[in-house]
Amino acid sequence: NGGYLLAPSLTHAKSAAILRAGHLSAKSPQARGPLAVNLSSARVRIARDLIEGLRNGQPLGALLGYRLQRALSDRGLHDYLHALRLQFPLVANQLAATKVEGVPIESIEADNVVDGEKLLKALRDADAAAFARTLIQSPSAADVQTVVAEIRALFDATDALADLALAERVHQAVR
Repeated sequence: NGGYLLAPSLTHAKSAAILRAGHLSAKSPQARGPLAVNLSSARVRIARDLIEGLRNGQPLGALLGYRLQRALSDRGLHDYLHALRLQFPLVANQLAATKVEGVPIESIEADNVVDGEKLLKALRDADAAAFARTLIQSPSAADVQTVVAEIRALFDATDALADLALAERVHQAVR
């Protein structure tokens, strides 16, 4: 039993029913499932923030990097920021502020933000805690846990964006 669906309109109910049917048909005990869509208000808010940034011309890597840097900075983990910027720099000429004509790209790489997309690709199958311990010398266990939590939050943000995009595509198809 998939439970009940409450929706503000018949079109929304149809969209939700299609998403739920897809989830139930692809569900397995080992994995969460490719169609496990979570549209909680917090996740939709995060996804909409990312979409707004993309509409304003920011690359996804920069938007994710801003989120990570803000979270680490708010927790006083500035040492990690420099290490992450060195490992995952946002490459120049992707933002208008870093476009310089006639200068090799390698010499003007932006070091003002972490490329969150590169970070997530690098850590997709890696151990985030082991990675966080290598960023600075003698990190505390609490700092490592905080960095890992923020990296997981980035994975969750991209998942929220994918969930919202999937739900919107289904809803538009139903309409």
